Amino acid sequence: MSYQEQTTRDQTVAPIRDDRLATHDLIETLAADGNFELFVAALKTAGLEGHLRGPDLSTLFAPSDQAWDRIGAADPNKLGDIVRHHVAPGARTIADLRKSDTVPTLEGTPLTVRVNDGQIEVDGQRLVRTDIPCTTGVIHTLETVLLVE
Repeated sequence: MSYQEQTTRDQTVAPIRDDRLATHDLIETLAADGNFELFVAALKTAGLEGHLRGPDLSTLFAPSDQAWDRIGAADPNKLGDIVRHHVAPGARTIADLRKSDTVPTLEGTPLTVRVNDGQIEVDGQRLVRTDIPCTTGVIHTLETVLLVE
């Protein structure tokens, strides 16, 4: 087989798509990851699914299932506020966060942003993954759940 025949043949092969790496809306991206089932359920229970599917952009500070397990069952009366405390209007990348002292939340209480030894902390909690792009915003993952007083 000539080089041209091989090149033509290679170009006609359909690429393998990994949906976990594809860019979807915020809810789809969290669900595809597999580590945020409890957070996705809480977002849906709080009635935020439609909001996070667009058209407005949002930033999620997403605690993993392990983070939710560490706090145990959240007070059902406060679950909505807790979840809204993890959602900020607008898509804020790590570069944007480095320039901010606070970030507003849908819950109403701003999050404090600090750089500590080169690491970004939100309300004193370290971000463990940052800048996960989505069609409706950006996700940063936290090592713990941000509780509301």
